Amino acid sequence: MSETAIVEILKRVLEEVEKVMHEFKGMLYKSMEDPQIDLTDLENTVRLLLELEPESDPVWHYLNIQNHRIRGLLEKCTLDHESRMETLHDEIRERALSDAKWRQIQQDSNQSSEVDYSLTPGNTNLLVDSPQVGLTSEEVDALRGKYIRRLTAVLIHHIPAFWKVALSVFSGKFAKSSQVSAESNINTSASKTEEKVGDGKYSSHSLDEVAGMIRSTISAYEVKVTILSSITCFKLL
Repeated sequence: MSETAIVEILKRVLEEVEKVMHEFKGMLYKSMEDPQIDLTDLENTVRLLLELEPESDPVWHYLNIQNHRIRGLLEKCTLDHESRMETLHDEIRERALSDAKWRQIQQDSNQSSEVDYSLTPGNTNLLVDSPQVGLTSEEVDALRGKYIRRLTAVLIHHIPAFWKVALSVFSGKFAKSSQVSAESNINTSASKTEEKVGDGKYSSHSLDEVAGMIRSTISAYEVKVTILSSITCFKLL
């Protein structure tokens, strides 16, 4: 076999290895998108990624993904609320049209029978409108209350867990159970990983930056609640 043929074979082998490694790293990063990922599994995933890419920052990647997910849940609450309000708006408009048609039918019937309009059920029906408006306000308030409860539930359920992981990472506790012994790391990349993990520095970022993420998310929540609170009436088209 010629030297050129051997080089071509080695080149193909290396390309295949790189392809497999790329797919493996993609799978590892994909697994970090799971909001229910176990802390031990997360540690192992981070360690593997650092061994494959010592200069990468998989922890920061994970924290960003989870922060965006929480923000996405808040936005979903808003979209769902707007959809429910639009549905209620349509229902109220349908009621108004139905009531108007019914009053018109009663009025036409009363006029044709030459009965005193002031004593007809049609006029009595007009008096029912005021309680109906009150009922509409109650329905709107109920939807607003549900919206605020859902927004609050997102923060209460997800922020503490998010902060707990961040504390584990930046306090060094996250690294202690994942340290790789020097004997098992014989190449430069593994040595860099050992140094990084041994120092408890899984990320080049800081805990203050994570706190900034959380403050920004809480601010987004406060803005949504403030905007909702500033709405004093529900207008019908």
